[in-house]
Amino acid sequence: MVGAGVIGIEYASIFATIGIAVTLVERRDRALDFLDHEIVDELVHQLRNRNVTSGSARPSRSWP
Repeated sequence: MVGAGVIGIEYASIFATIGIAVTLVERRDRALDFLDHEIVDELVHQLRNRNVTSGSARPSRSWP
């Protein structure tokens, strides 16, 4: 598990590319909430294509 911040997502992408299972964990409502939603949506799409899963530090919320 890695955090869903800028560096965590970068590492998740690297790990997933070499075949390591990755789960991103985020406390906020949305990962990288300071970026435009279109950019984040595309990033999420690309990460899911690499089988990166998501979780939440809050049980009632999910990513993104």
